[in-house]
Amino acid sequence: MKGVKLNLEQKRLLEVKKFDGVQFYNPVLDVNNEYFISEEEYNLTTNPETFWVKELPLQQIEIKQSTPLI
Repeated sequence: MKGVKLNLEQKRLLEVKKFDGVQFYNPVLDVNNEYFISEEEYNLTTNPETFWVKELPLQQIEIKQSTPLI
């Protein structure tokens, strides 16, 4: 999966913003406990307040596997 890695400050800025005027960013942790946003969030960014994410590089991200509840 591709995504954009974020530092803690960037994550905090994005988690209260909408990337397209409707949907909120959803920064999540990867296997290295680093925050990232998805390639979809990156590609669909139309909010002028968050255009700075387009300057960050897309990278391969290894996502955490969720633990089954049962």
